[in-house]
Amino acid sequence: MPYGFLTNILFLFREFNPKNIIIVWDGGSDRRKKIFPEYKMKRREKYVDQNIKDKNFILENKDNEDYIPPFNFLEEQKKVFEITKCLGIQQFRTSGEEADDVIATLVEKLKKDNNIIMCSNDHDFKQLLQDKNVKMFFSLGFKKIFNDYESFVKKFGFEPKYYPNYLAI
Repeated sequence: MPYGFLTNILFLFREFNPKNIIIVWDGGSDRRKKIFPEYKMKRREKYVDQNIKDKNFILENKDNEDYIPPFNFLEEQKKVFEITKCLGIQQFRTSGEEADDVIATLVEKLKKDNNIIMCSNDHDFKQLLQDKNVKMFFSLGFKKIFNDYESFVKKFGFEPKYYPNYLAI
């Protein structure tokens, strides 16, 4: 994770020479869980099941010298946090709020006076491509993909604000 993350940061610096980069970390989903208690319940069950499988697999292979343990997301995330902190990149985490919501708020507040490039592989962000100053970048290995309002409408045939409806269908 750190290598891919930092490779993308360097690409953005080379390609756009941004004045600011802001990284937003997930702070939980307390507000959404208050509204809808079953929010992400299926995801949590899947995550717990996978953790149990991973732990069992680690225990079964503890004596195998060729065994490589599974990717530990939280450990990797800590490394990225420390590296980006050393680079002087601004980072935000709002307790109880998902990164998606914080990013949507930042885009709404900053889009009028700034060019914004959201970097995420989360396709939900496409709904924020409602202004000429807002673009979306995501990386699939060596493939770098940019979306903006025009490319979105050309591909889907409707405005980005309707993207959540499209996903719901």
